[in-house]
Amino acid sequence: MREELQGASSDGGLLGTFIDAEGAIVEHPLNQRGDALAPDEMRSIPATIGASGSLFKAPVIG
Repeated sequence: MREELQGASSDGGLLGTFIDAEGAIVEHPLNQRGDALAPDEMRSIPATIGASGSLFKAPVIG
């Protein structure tokens, strides 16, 4: 699974949606299986906080 997502240029995830290093959504069937906020809903929130559990994820957070 991880190799498949990396092959699709996925660099990380945000609330169950896979994104690339620039924050663009990577089209993948797993994006439809989540039950969290959609990226458009997240963009409408005036202030957000990002947190990472490893250095591997840091480039996505920026």
